[in-house]
Amino acid sequence: MRLSLRGLRTQILAWSVLPTLIILLVVAYFSFWAYFRVTEVLVMDRNRELTRLLAGQMGLEMAEYADRLASLDEGRQRAQGQAPMPWLPYLAGHLPYLHDFDSGVVVVNETGLVIAADPRRLDLLGEDWSDRSHFRRVQTQPVPLLLSDIEYDGPEGHPVVAVAVPRLDDDDQIDQVVIGLFAVQSYAGSAFYRSLLRLDLRMESRVYLVDSQGRAIYHHDTDRIGTDVSDQAAVQAVQAGLVGAWRGYDGVDEEIVASYAPIPQTLASLIEEESWTDLRRISLGYGRVLVAILLFAVLVPAGIVSIAIRRITRPIKNLTIRADAISRGELGQIVDVPQGNELAALAQAFNRMSRRLESFYASLERRVEARTRELSAMNEIAGVVSQSLNLEDILAAALDKVLELMDMGAGTAYELEPGSNTLRLIAQRGLPSTALSERPEVELDEFLRQESLAEGAQVWPRERFPGLSLWQALAREGWHQVIMIPLVCRGELIGLLNLRARTPRMLGEQELKLLTGIGSQIGIALENARLYREAGALAAMAERNRLAHDLHDSVTQTIFTVNLLAGVIPALYEDNPDEAQLHLEELGRLTRSALNEMRALLLELRPATLAQTPLDELLARLGESTAGSARMPVHVSADSRLDIPPRVRVTLYRIAQEAINNVVKHSAADQAWIKLRRRRVKGQIGVELMIRDDGQGFDPSTVLADRLGLSIMRERASDIQATLEVQSAPGGGTTVRVFWIPEETSQEWEVPDIAMSKQRS
Repeated sequence: MRLSLRGLRTQILAWSVLPTLIILLVVAYFSFWAYFRVTEVLVMDRNRELTRLLAGQMGLEMAEYADRLASLDEGRQRAQGQAPMPWLPYLAGHLPYLHDFDSGVVVVNETGLVIAADPRRLDLLGEDWSDRSHFRRVQTQPVPLLLSDIEYDGPEGHPVVAVAVPRLDDDDQIDQVVIGLFAVQSYAGSAFYRSLLRLDLRMESRVYLVDSQGRAIYHHDTDRIGTDVSDQAAVQAVQAGLVGAWRGYDGVDEEIVASYAPIPQTLASLIEEESWTDLRRISLGYGRVLVAILLFAVLVPAGIVSIAIRRITRPIKNLTIRADAISRGELGQIVDVPQGNELAALAQAFNRMSRRLESFYASLERRVEARTRELSAMNEIAGVVSQSLNLEDILAAALDKVLELMDMGAGTAYELEPGSNTLRLIAQRGLPSTALSERPEVELDEFLRQESLAEGAQVWPRERFPGLSLWQALAREGWHQVIMIPLVCRGELIGLLNLRARTPRMLGEQELKLLTGIGSQIGIALENARLYREAGALAAMAERNRLAHDLHDSVTQTIFTVNLLAGVIPALYEDNPDEAQLHLEELGRLTRSALNEMRALLLELRPATLAQTPLDELLARLGESTAGSARMPVHVSADSRLDIPPRVRVTLYRIAQEAINNVVKHSAADQAWIKLRRRRVKGQIGVELMIRDDGQGFDPSTVLADRLGLSIMRERASDIQATLEVQSAPGGGTTVRVFWIPEETSQEWEVPDIAMSKQRS
């Protein structure tokens, strides 16, 4: 048998060897990955500890220099007995002792003034060193500073670092500071750099020392000594006071492991770098060995499996031929059963399958028909209950459809009262006028306990009726079978369908599951109807509350004022007719205002009337109502010839309402203007609604978009594809402009070109 790329042999070989290969590759990959991760962790831990120890050792080395300066001061104190010997001759006499401080030794007083220096640095006498890092450090922490930041010394500004030892007086205040200076440069004669070289013993690593400003005090690359290396990630980390290690790339794209630690009692930190590439190169040899093992582990099993496949595929080919015949509809195919291996079981199973296929095909059509009937029933129920949002209509229609589907002649539909255990009769079909059928309410426990109904639809033959009074009444009326269908939504019982039959019928488990599903579907529709009913009630209550609030805030207050004036005017008329006449005019104005406000509220109660009223008339009523209630003149100028669709008309009116409300509540204005007109803006003709006041105004940049109803006005304008613009300034009033463009502009809209003004009207 030839090996074909699509043949069974190839597939068995591939599926036998491929998983092993994948597993081996995954194991090899994760082993290699884990090795690298462990290596990285171990190397970083090792380097972190080595660097920390090296920083400590360097601190000890620098402490020797501090001890030398401290002993210098102590020797001066003892040199002449009672009075200390002056610094200048003492330093001159001990110059060989100070040789390691290659940039000299100086003494500064408590203010930072240089008061003494060895003979090499007499040029520093009188200089003010109060701003140098080493002096500031010992001022804040009066302990020896083992190494300072790089400072620039002398006229030529040579970089130096310092060791500073303070001398305290009897009050523990700084009296003098002895400072030893080292030149920041790499040369063999520097004792300071020789001590650094002694610490840099690991050939595979590179060490450099930086001050708190990120400048290199010592560097393995001597050209970088004294330069700024703060762009290195390790330098930035150690400047933050951290001790640790980091793996990444240096400035020349070499992958490194950098460990870092601050040096105790100094302003300097130590950083050690090691090439990660060199560390990883050791692992490459293990990788080659691993690849060779993988190849061996794949090729040997592949050869063995290939030989075994030859013995397996012959019987399988025979099975394939017989299966192909069955696929063409030639049922009853039988194959020979091989002896002595698992293929015998396969052949026997194939023969059994062939014999069962005929019976299976015979029953398949019946099952498909039954399933189709179930889906059809569910669709019919869904169609019935979705036609209305009235709870009574839903239950009545559902009862009719379930009785039709189940071919049963009688039934009742109940709603479970929310928060109670009472079933309220909603609909009944096919029942004689008996005491039981006429009961409008039934307790749930008279049927069954709620826990029992939670199990789903149930069928009860007469011989198994519970011993409850209602069931005994059903038996007396001649019913021989009862089907209980709980109506459930979100796990809660909300109703019940009760189907009755005088002739029992058999119901299987599948039919009961279907009835349970129907009950859930009806329950969802009932819950939607309840929510719709509750939403309507809440909306009506909210509208009543809003109208009551508006009546209290507007008409009620106005009528109360009218009542007071009406009671005062008769008495006032006898004493002061002129003032009484003024009050009569005020009474008339208030009466007209109340009438306008009542008309506005009536418009709110009748949305259809609101949509049919011309916009100029609506705006005029709005102005009159506001002028009466707020006692603020509102000047309305509206073009009555504009033909605006009802939806746009209502939206523009609502925007004007919101804007005028803002004027009354927030602007402290003396008067307001409403203008409705046609305009041409940027070549487009449309309707412009403008509301303006002379109030205190505001800064639009400091007012949130959802304040002052601005977001509501913008949403309304967006609904009709209009643009809304708000212009205001503190003390300059506010202008709101809405510009709406009709979809089709007729000739009557043609007006002269007018540019949109960006200034306040």
